[in-house]
Amino acid sequence: MVDEDEEKGNMLNDFFSSVFTQENPMADKMISDKNSPLNVTCLTQQEVRRRLNITKIDKSPGPDGLHPRVLQELSTVIDRPLFLISKDSIITGSVPQDWRIANVVPIFKKGTKTELGNYRPVSLTSTVGKILEGILRDAILEYLKRNNLMTQDQHGFTRDRSCQTNLISFYKEVPVSKCTEDCPPGYRRILMNGSHKCCFQCLQCSDGEISNETDKRSCIRCPRDQWPNDNNQCAPKEREFLSYTDDSITLIITLIVIFLFLKTSFILGIFTLFRDTPVVKASNQSLSFLLLVSIMLSFLCIFLFLGRPTRLTCMLRQTLFGIIFSVAISSILAKTIMVYSAFKATKPGSKCRKFIGVKITNCLVFVCSFIQVVLCIIWLSTAPPFPESNFDLYVDKIVLQCNEGSIVAFSIILGYIGVLAAVSFLVAFLARNLPDSFNEAKYITFSMLVVCSVWGAFIPAYLSVTGKSSVLVEIFAILSSSVGILACIFYPKCYIIILRPDLNSKDNLLKKPKYDRENLTT
Repeated sequence: MVDEDEEKGNMLNDFFSSVFTQENPMADKMISDKNSPLNVTCLTQQEVRRRLNITKIDKSPGPDGLHPRVLQELSTVIDRPLFLISKDSIITGSVPQDWRIANVVPIFKKGTKTELGNYRPVSLTSTVGKILEGILRDAILEYLKRNNLMTQDQHGFTRDRSCQTNLISFYKEVPVSKCTEDCPPGYRRILMNGSHKCCFQCLQCSDGEISNETDKRSCIRCPRDQWPNDNNQCAPKEREFLSYTDDSITLIITLIVIFLFLKTSFILGIFTLFRDTPVVKASNQSLSFLLLVSIMLSFLCIFLFLGRPTRLTCMLRQTLFGIIFSVAISSILAKTIMVYSAFKATKPGSKCRKFIGVKITNCLVFVCSFIQVVLCIIWLSTAPPFPESNFDLYVDKIVLQCNEGSIVAFSIILGYIGVLAAVSFLVAFLARNLPDSFNEAKYITFSMLVVCSVWGAFIPAYLSVTGKSSVLVEIFAILSSSVGILACIFYPKCYIIILRPDLNSKDNLLKKPKYDRENLTT
């Protein structure tokens, strides 16, 4: 694109010079042919007079000021000198200088005004020079007819059949190069190095660009939120998130969550129904109920990760799960400490007696959970999570996701859960060899091992995926850790309550441990 008049003139001159000076493969043949119109023996005085008589008299005069009617009236006088001048021009290959003078103006014809090919140069030249042009044009036409080198086009004009370019243009159009077909929509044309300026290549538009017109020199880049479709038009990009309507994996996750929630509710109902039995009492009823409710709420937190992200869901999905899961791990830690303290308290003079009691366990659960609540409040008040549209992850899709706001705060929330799980695992591991009546520590050890393994694998997996895959990884971690706690701690008790009621007795729980006479160990 140019703005200066001088630059426009240079560009127009270069463009139309290349169009009207194309070499024609017929030139050498016509020159070597003795019957060619370029041979002076083919030009006669009668031909010059005939051209004068058929010249249109309604044309404007050129720079020489001679009106065509004047030449026509004086045809019998000037036919001889005009014949000699024309003959000399053919021999020397040059016309008089006055015949070359013309004022050229490009006139817009059709299409886009920024395309030079849509302009036709119109010029007023010497009237006498036009006579010679008409003579040569008629001679070339006669030559083409004799040699069967012409055919009729849609305009009814004669065109050369053996060449790709026009020998004669009878209608008001800029001669078009046929060495390259027009570039279709979706492509742009570029000039080929070392070739004629009218010859070009068609290159497909780059990703994210369109060209919805034929023979465009440049492609148009689609807006950031759009992408070319099959019809070569900019259409809105696909939005990617865990949709309830368009994503089958969301439906599968929803069914799994509902199933696990109902299953946990069923276990809670069993513990409530058999709350007076020794197995339920021995596992601390209040902590067991609190743990089951926390697991149920953890399953329901999965729904915050599904669907289109909003500001509310982004703020709640990490913080709410962090608080609920901290309550669950705190309950397990309190159960483990109670089991360990109860066994140690049986020894005379043990200081562990003061750690036994409902108030101590409740206080432990409250303090551990309150710390997580404070951390989440600080996170939400300083750099809360927010929904965002990720345009850079994929070129043809927009990923709707939650920006955590502060990666440090997110890491602290998960890290605190990991610390609670690690402490619970350590205490349960120390209490793993307690007598059979207090064997809940073994199941707690297994459950904390599952939790630590899942969240330990979550960190590298979460960092290695992007888009909705990262959300799926976190959902899997939540489901796996919650199911691990549920299965390791409560399944054995449900087995005894439902299938082995004979073991659900006070005598069985309080039976004395057997001694190994060889090793003298309990």
